[in-house]
Amino acid sequence: MIIRLLIYTGCRSSEVRTLQWKEYRGGHWHLLDSKTGAKTVYLCSQVRAYLDAWQSESPYLFPAPCNTQPISTNQLGIFWRQARQLAGLEGVRLHDLRHTYASIAIQSKVNVIVLSRLLGHAEAETTLKYAHLGRDDVCQAASHVSGVLVKGMRS
Repeated sequence: MIIRLLIYTGCRSSEVRTLQWKEYRGGHWHLLDSKTGAKTVYLCSQVRAYLDAWQSESPYLFPAPCNTQPISTNQLGIFWRQARQLAGLEGVRLHDLRHTYASIAIQSKVNVIVLSRLLGHAEAETTLKYAHLGRDDVCQAASHVSGVLVKGMRS
């Protein structure tokens, strides 16, 4: 579930790794201490349904075996290597999931300012570094801009 949550939210691994149940309210997470300050994480209906059905004795969503601390960075790395191997994604970093979230959002025409807030970036410029566009996206944009210019010159 931790890998899915990273994919579905675009959160930093440290944010998801240290999530606490007390931060989950009304289908959102209210993180007070993310890298750039307070942040609200908006969850899709599938994640909310899963979390609403989940029972845990720990204050952390993903506890370490001792149940009183969050899962360690090393343990998350082990989970990621196993998931990556099963999916045939050798060489893909855990942080690449965050870049993928941003790229899909940009390709889906999500406003950069909105995406910046979703990712918890202080500056939209940082968000643009995360959004990797494919060649087709660039070609489509060039065609669109050219079409608008041609149309404007005919007027």
